[in-house]
Amino acid sequence: MPCRSLPGLLLSTLSASFFLLGAAVSGNVQAATITVANCNDTGPGSLRAAVAAAASGDVVDLRSLACSRIVFGTGSVYFGQDDLTFKGPGRDRLVLDGNWHGNRAIEHWGRGTLRIEDLSIENSRDEVGFSQDMGGCIKSLGHVEVVRSRVHHCLLVVRDDVYWTEEGRGGGIYAAGNVLIDRSAVSDAHVITFGYGGAVNAGGTVTILDSEIRDSSAYYGGGIAANGLTLRRSVVSGNRARVGGGLHVDGAALIEDTTISGNVASEPQHPARDEALAAGGLSAYSGPIIINSTLSGNSAEYWAAMLIQGEDARILNSTIAFNRNTLDCRGAIRSILELDLESTIAAGNTCAGAPAPDISVYIGGVVGSHNLIGLSSAPLPADTISADPLLAPLADNGGPSPTHLLRRGSPAIGRGSNLLDLRYDQRGRPFARIRGGAPDIGATESRFRTE
Repeated sequence: MPCRSLPGLLLSTLSASFFLLGAAVSGNVQAATITVANCNDTGPGSLRAAVAAAASGDVVDLRSLACSRIVFGTGSVYFGQDDLTFKGPGRDRLVLDGNWHGNRAIEHWGRGTLRIEDLSIENSRDEVGFSQDMGGCIKSLGHVEVVRSRVHHCLLVVRDDVYWTEEGRGGGIYAAGNVLIDRSAVSDAHVITFGYGGAVNAGGTVTILDSEIRDSSAYYGGGIAANGLTLRRSVVSGNRARVGGGLHVDGAALIEDTTISGNVASEPQHPARDEALAAGGLSAYSGPIIINSTLSGNSAEYWAAMLIQGEDARILNSTIAFNRNTLDCRGAIRSILELDLESTIAAGNTCAGAPAPDISVYIGGVVGSHNLIGLSSAPLPADTISADPLLAPLADNGGPSPTHLLRRGSPAIGRGSNLLDLRYDQRGRPFARIRGGAPDIGATESRFRTE
């Protein structure tokens, strides 16, 4: 049985979080500002000219441009400075348009940080030939930070004649180091036909804060494929992959105040490899820590909500509901080893349209307390409530991501715990984690109280 020490959990959670965030963030010291004077593709005053004139650590300033779009007619904007920042006037005011030219829009050969602020980057395509290739819209051999920006309509194509031996990484964004997505959106990005991370992939860690990862696809990790992941106050929705429709994580993962919904484990264009259509929401090779989060409406043949293959997985104050298995009925949540749940709802998940186990554990069972679990093929703690939680549909109930509220009379009201001393539920301020004498089970607190 895993250690259930609150100080130990907090220490490990915070250490992992600070490591991932710290690894992603870099700063420019005494940076010069190179101003982009016009919206031409090339020539004096253009973005390409400004990038060519910049030194490592400089800022390429696009904020004074009157145009709304720079169309790249001569291929990628590529450069080798270690650190460079692009500053735009706002993601709805200026677009860097790759023009579907056959080369990704931005290519960074430096080993420092490429930072994109207040811009949109779109309509970009690159092709994998006879070697591994990366980044349909943005590629960096260092780190990438995308802040208050949007990256969308990106393609990384693995050619039909090499897809069985070669792979693509990062349909939207790839970094050999770390990726930070902050108050931004990455969407409609695809790796075709084989590869990892439809929206985002990194050789290092991926940190997603207050952002959306939507409507993207790959073979592994339709939204994100990562070696390590921190995901906070965000939405991962509408993505597709054969394994890990929303997320595919090899290393440590911390998911907090986040909704993972509507992702699908579906057939890729060339199903030459033999993996099952598995893990609609999340595929994790290590034990993730999931806090104050919702997994809802994901689908797969096997394990529609998540597949956990590592140890020490912990899910606290979360809701996992209405995920749909279409073939295998052993559980919407599948953990190979013992699964630790605390004040979590796992209920209402189905298989082929009928009620089915919400949880299955291959070795061991479920540990923890104060849970509501509809059906389980694994042993459960003695205090587990097995009942209909009376969840309202997934909706905008305030906060940065959609959630399920508890209806009046739910058996989850006032029956939960708060081991982490959370101040707020998944929705954040002002939605207190405890209303009344005891917290509710699940990701949100009800406005209804028991007598």
